[in-house]
Amino acid sequence: MEPKTNLLLKSTFNYGLYLGIVLIIYTLLLFILGVMPVGFLKPILLGLTSIAIYVIGIVILTKKVRAELYNGEVTYGQAFLIGLLIALFATIISSVYSYIQNTLIDSDYFVRIMNAQKDWMFNFMSSKGVSEEQIEKAITKIDEQIKNYSPLKSVFTGFLGSAVFGAIISLITSAFLKKKTNPFENPNV
Repeated sequence: MEPKTNLLLKSTFNYGLYLGIVLIIYTLLLFILGVMPVGFLKPILLGLTSIAIYVIGIVILTKKVRAELYNGEVTYGQAFLIGLLIALFATIISSVYSYIQNTLIDSDYFVRIMNAQKDWMFNFMSSKGVSEEQIEKAITKIDEQIKNYSPLKSVFTGFLGSAVFGAIISLITSAFLKKKTNPFENPNV
C-alpha cells in the first residue's frame, strides 16, 4: 500500500469515527428523551434528521480530507471514495453501538416501540372507522414483527441499508465536491 492510501484510510477512519459518534449522540438523545418513531409524521421527521446528519457530515468531512490530503483538488472518483469510506466507517461505528443498545442497554426497546406503534395504529384506525377485522390484521402483522425480531438481524439490515445509503449520498455529493483546476486557466502553463 502506498503512503497516500494509508493516509486516506487513516483520515477517513478518523472522520468516519467522528460522524459515527454524532450519529450515536443523536440516537442517545432520542433514547434519553423517550422519542419513539411512532405514527406517520414522526418517523419521517426522525429519518430526515438522520439523512441530514449523514449528508452534512459527508460533505464537511470530504472537504476536510480533500484539503488535507489532496491540496484541495479531487476527481469525482476520489471524492466518491472519500465519502464512501467515511460513510462505511461511520456505519460500522453506529451499528456496533446499535447492537450494544439493543442487547445490553435496553433489550426491550424494540418491543416498546412496536407496542406503542400498535396502540397508535389501533387508535388511528378506529378513529377512521376501519373495520375490526382490518385492525386485527394490522396488529397481527406488528405482533409477527415482534416475534421475529433479532437484534443481530436488525443491526445487519441497518448496516446494509446505511452502507448503501452512504454510497448513494457519496455519489451525489461527489459531483459537487470534485475540484480540479483547469490547466488552461493558469497563465504560467
